Amino acid sequence: MLVALALLACGGGDDHARYLSAVQAEDVAECRRVRDADLLADCVTALAPAAAAAGRYDEALAACAWGGEGVWVDECRFAVVDTRQLTGPEAWQACAVTGRFSEYCVGHAVTRRIADMEELPLVVGAEVALEVEIRERIATLDPPLSAEHRETSIETGLARHLAARFADQPFHAPDCGRARPDLCTRAYAE
Repeated sequence: MLVALALLACGGGDDHARYLSAVQAEDVAECRRVRDADLLADCVTALAPAAAAAGRYDEALAACAWGGEGVWVDECRFAVVDTRQLTGPEAWQACAVTGRFSEYCVGHAVTRRIADMEELPLVVGAEVALEVEIRERIATLDPPLSAEHRETSIETGLARHLAARFADQPFHAPDCGRARPDLCTRAYAE
């Protein structure tokens, strides 16, 4: 959306009007009328997830490709796939189209799949027990995760759980307890 606002400030006539029309109508199909590649990618990335959430998943996923290739398309597809809140094999298949966001996509699906994640200990110093518990839960998923997604899912689950310790609060490194520094960094990024 920021790219579009910057381009709009510089002028550009009809294309900008088409972009604004699509955004105001909140209709991803209207993005198709935008010719400028940056505006089109921004329009689709902004509106496709809402279309998917409204039950127009196939249309939203197809619209992501209108923006060309690269990070915009991957981001759009990730946002669209994530609106479905999928788990299991259906999620792994859907996440395959999200390009550079596929690990995050699978991580979101696994986080949804791990039952009662919020009941795991948030106590500083219990990070080893937390990792053991998450590994056990992921090991018992039915159907099981592929080897390629197992470690990513464990790391994502751990990072998200650690991040819950400082949600809506300033981050302090001691909140990570005995977690590895790279995991603490990832938790902070979540």
